Amino acid sequence: MEGFAEGWFVVGRSDEIHAGDVKPLEYFGTQLVAYRSENHKIHILDAFCAHLGAHLGVGGKVVGEGIQCPFHAWCYGPDGKCVSIPYAKRIPPKAQIRAWRTHEVDGHVFVWHPRGNQAPTYNPPALVGHDTDEWQGWSTRLLQINSTPWEIVENLADKAHFPVVHRARIEYFENEFTDLTATQRTKGKGIYTVPGEDTSFESVATYYGPSYLITEMDAKPQHRLLLTHTPVNETTVDLRVGVSIRKKGNEEWLERMESLVVKAILTAVEDDIAIWRHKVYRDRPVLSDADGPIGKLRKWYAGFY
Repeated sequence: MEGFAEGWFVVGRSDEIHAGDVKPLEYFGTQLVAYRSENHKIHILDAFCAHLGAHLGVGGKVVGEGIQCPFHAWCYGPDGKCVSIPYAKRIPPKAQIRAWRTHEVDGHVFVWHPRGNQAPTYNPPALVGHDTDEWQGWSTRLLQINSTPWEIVENLADKAHFPVVHRARIEYFENEFTDLTATQRTKGKGIYTVPGEDTSFESVATYYGPSYLITEMDAKPQHRLLLTHTPVNETTVDLRVGVSIRKKGNEEWLERMESLVVKAILTAVEDDIAIWRHKVYRDRPVLSDADGPIGKLRKWYAGFY
């Protein structure tokens, strides 16, 4: 598959950019600028000023609901249109840069990558109870890897890799696909193990669109896993891994569990990355009858392209 999928992609955490902050980004092979306006709304625009090409994310300033260029103080609104040129009597009609649709949920900033000018067809869901005291906030890690999204998403249907790569015994495995979601239901032992705890687990992992995976992990401790993969360009992906633990103990217990689970998950992800880094993608792989519905997953994922 060429190009980039259509859908919502995570480009950062909400707490990484506060009111008045400006941050340069690079995704989808494009230089971008994110800023949070004075009324605390997040906005993302193409990075380069329509005037003489200065990067708005390097020295740009938030002015009200807009962002001011560091070169000649041209100011752009959230829709990407120039709203002010301090030394000019009129604003040129073409003084505009692309504005990207944004969304924030459960502490993450999403940007909509469209096909053409296609408006969003769905929103990433808010997780039940996540904004309450029932769940610990996300503990996340950002890894930039040389890979592609379709290599990463394929894990959802790849039953046979679990015992080899992750040393997990899979006792039950199934997939379900809808237009916008792909779900894996699994039971087994040994994955994401925490020393001294029962290693049995049941999990429901669901992709909401092409890049946002949430796994509800019924294990000890009970936790949620976050996995997002956003293409920086055609060959590089920002992979975000997160953990949220259900609160059932004191702060010391939570900190210990969080540390252990994060370590275990990062180890598992690194095991995957070691494979992705050196493999090739086969358009027509030779599959056995026990490999899982990789063909169905590929057909589902191709729908976002």
